[in-house]
Amino acid sequence: TTYIPETGFQSYVLSDKLAESDVIYPYIAVLEDVEAVDEMKIKALRFAEKELIKLLCERYKQNKMQKINPGVIHDWDIAELKKFDKLFSNTYDILKVSFDEETFRYKPDYTSVGIIFPTQKEFSNCDHCKMENCPSSEKK
Repeated sequence: TTYIPETGFQSYVLSDKLAESDVIYPYIAVLEDVEAVDEMKIKALRFAEKELIKLLCERYKQNKMQKINPGVIHDWDIAELKKFDKLFSNTYDILKVSFDEETFRYKPDYTSVGIIFPTQKEFSNCDHCKMENCPSSEKK
């Protein structure tokens, strides 16, 4: 279990990846509803995540950071997305984001939540994901 103030996440992989981190950065990235094909929307959201990681690296003088997301990592259940509500309750209102507990989906559809953490080790969500033909895959 990994504890962030008032939140406990259940994932061995998450716990292992964050074990050496003194600090973590929970994040929410939202792509407002725009006219574009789905693949372009996904690429835009992934680009925003990469730019956020780059900004955090520069600001906090880190050589490397990675992201980890519930529902992508095989042992971090997608139902744990709900736990981000405690971390982002005020932010949800500002960004006009809502979470549907029945479908485990965010509105707007192109919303990503997760944790960014400093690391020197290679890590990719995609290495733990079983989704085939994912348009945002970073598998090598």
